[in-house]
Amino acid sequence: MAARFFPPIMFVLLWATGFIGAGLSMPYAEPFTFMAVRFSIAASS
Repeated sequence: MAARFFPPIMFVLLWATGFIGAGLSMPYAEPFTFMAVRFSIAASS
């Protein structure tokens, strides 16, 4: 039963933390730099 709920929970957790991470990084990185790093991390995993 836990295997049935794991993917949706992980999806929501990762999606929510992406918004928080974007908000926290705004004062320190340009938008295109942030997106390049984010997509590079996503492509490498």
